[in-house]
Amino acid sequence: MYVKNRDVVNLDLNDPIEVYYGKECPFDDIDTYEKNPEKLRLLSSHGHNHSIINGVGRIGYMKGGSAAIWKDEDLTDAFLTEAKNFMTDNAEQPFFLYYAAHQPHVPRLPSKQFEGLSGLGARGDVILELDWCVGEIMQHLQKLEILDNTIVIFSSDNGPVLNDGYLDQAVEKNGKHRPAGPLRGGKYSKFDGGARIPLLISWNNHIVPRISNGLISQMDLLASFASMLGVVWKTTRPCVQHEIRLWLQFTFLLNSEGLFGCTVNRYTSCSRGVCCGIKLHLLVPR
Repeated sequence: MYVKNRDVVNLDLNDPIEVYYGKECPFDDIDTYEKNPEKLRLLSSHGHNHSIINGVGRIGYMKGGSAAIWKDEDLTDAFLTEAKNFMTDNAEQPFFLYYAAHQPHVPRLPSKQFEGLSGLGARGDVILELDWCVGEIMQHLQKLEILDNTIVIFSSDNGPVLNDGYLDQAVEKNGKHRPAGPLRGGKYSKFDGGARIPLLISWNNHIVPRISNGLISQMDLLASFASMLGVVWKTTRPCVQHEIRLWLQFTFLLNSEGLFGCTVNRYTSCSRGVCCGIKLHLLVPR
């Protein structure tokens, strides 16, 4: 379901939501992976074998909330619309937007316009979908005429993964490509492939494009940008000795792309300032 302003969207109070994560299903009147396999359109490779929602096995058993249930294929448009509306409503004042795109997380069910488009299965399709979403965000900032006054941070919460619980041919379609580049490991791993993640920062006409070998932590971002923007921060300084503000060494030089890339990341494709990854964060300085 969607949660907006701490309320479940379209929830019928006469049909409350119940969720159970135990081993055996306590509800007799719901579809489950074991009881109703004929209703599945995507099979599990491991886990994700409890309730069936939208033809897909999920983690945990859920009952109720039928009017609030979403479709995976509609998530992109729903999240993107909310993000655009927020930017439009706040275009005349400083704002912070945390845009956590669901693609390419499992279950990988692309929107209709991207289904089969990549030729590399569902995983390839949803990566294209994510890339398109980033482009839509950037174009909307341009339309609002605030792109040059907006810092865009693109990053991820973990390294890449192919088989993440569903039989969606991610492994078969991947071929010899190494999603983590030369790094060992990926999601769930303590090796570099799981911990060294993308970080790209864009600020039109301010950041000179370059690659840095510096190491930072996402936990430093909040305090570092607060310091950079002159916001009083009531806690201790960032963990790093030199703030990210110094690490970036922002220079106010004319630059048509305004794109900064950090090489501690796994390989990430970029084109015209639009980059593939998982999370997109926006910050408008004063």
